[in-house]
Amino acid sequence: MQEEISSNISALLGKVAFKVHLIIRFSMKEVKQKMLEEKSSVVTGFKKLSLADIPLEPTRHGALKKVLLRHEDVSSHLMFLNEVYVAPGETIAAHQHEDMEEIFYFLEGEGSMQIEEEVQSVVPGDRVIIPSRKVHVLENTGEKQMRFICFGVKVLPEEA
Repeated sequence: MQEEISSNISALLGKVAFKVHLIIRFSMKEVKQKMLEEKSSVVTGFKKLSLADIPLEPTRHGALKKVLLRHEDVSSHLMFLNEVYVAPGETIAAHQHEDMEEIFYFLEGEGSMQIEEEVQSVVPGDRVIIPSRKVHVLENTGEKQMRFICFGVKVLPEEA
């Protein structure tokens, strides 16, 4: 009889131990989840955006763009980051930026870039930096859509 009581107590303790284990495990899972929720409610700096979710919009000078980043999105001198699409035969009209350098990195297509009086061809892999206050024009001279990444950086005032 004492063996039976002992066996029942052992079985009962086993069940209690298992339930305590589940409670602790559930509590730890709940604590971890709560920590993750609290951590995610704090601004972490992880600001993801997918190109597929960004609508096309017209540029001011011709062509279409997807704005990946606007100046308001960052705390730096970066003014914008765009992926730009220029149809065959299309031109981005002559313009200049008073207080910003503009950088182009060509991904697809071919064309000609004019900065002031100088004209050069551009192809995938080319990078062009347009200094501030320089008039520039871009034309897609190829048979396919031209695609490039373009970003602008604010020019800092010269120190006296």
